[in-house]
Amino acid sequence: MPTAAFRVVQGKPVIGALHKPDARYWYCDWCKTWLYTEPPAAFSFVNIRATQLDDPGGWPPFMEVWTSEKLDWVLIPTEYSYPQWPAAKEFGALLTAFEERRG
Repeated sequence: MPTAAFRVVQGKPVIGALHKPDARYWYCDWCKTWLYTEPPAAFSFVNIRATQLDDPGGWPPFMEVWTSEKLDWVLIPTEYSYPQWPAAKEFGALLTAFEERRG
């Protein structure tokens, strides 16, 4: 989801899991469930765990990242797939495609 369109409306997430300079992973402080990831600011999007939304059915996967680390049997029906993060120069087109898909 584009960063500008995202906001947490309930609770106060905390940073957890891997502490990498290229992404921040946010969790519920109470149950420790992963909620969303903020990649580097240049990417202008937030990677949301759709099952945490009130209506996740309206948010099918659009793209997957870090497929170089996934299990071979994990199959996610996405339009875009990347072994790590896509190149920053690709994000304008990705955000446009995402917005067009959402209508």
